[in-house]
Amino acid sequence: MLKEEFIYELSDSSHVEYQQDGKFVKAKFITLKAPSKKHRRLIMKLYQYFCRAREESILKLKEQNIEFKENDIQKEKIDEKESLMLGSSAVKAALCCSTIDINEIIDVFEELLLEIGYINNIELLRQDTIKGISIEDTLEMLGEYIINFTIIF
Repeated sequence: MLKEEFIYELSDSSHVEYQQDGKFVKAKFITLKAPSKKHRRLIMKLYQYFCRAREESILKLKEQNIEFKENDIQKEKIDEKESLMLGSSAVKAALCCSTIDINEIIDVFEELLLEIGYINNIELLRQDTIKGISIEDTLEMLGEYIINFTIIF
């Protein structure tokens, strides 16, 4: 059964706030909802970016004469599913080290966040709130989102 959402705890919430009862409150976490068909265009872009980055990573390994077998790739998929943190770090590394412009990837993800991201599971993210999320948190959330909702095991 697929998840309907996951919670990402912010490592740096110093610039991520929302208003509650007329006061500004620091965000502790972002809830990310599963995509729907409405989000197809954005999800497929993220999936394509990930697939291209993964292929580039595999080609780099082959160029460096690092041997691996199909079973190793299957094992890697199992590890990603079982260990979200390791998986999201691997996704983040693949995306950041690829020839794909990481800014394009972040732009697509931030556009998606406007529709699927909630501060403390209360308020939908807004553009000004997204700008307050640190780069590190953005990249970690992106990795976890790809693992949770776009990679097919």
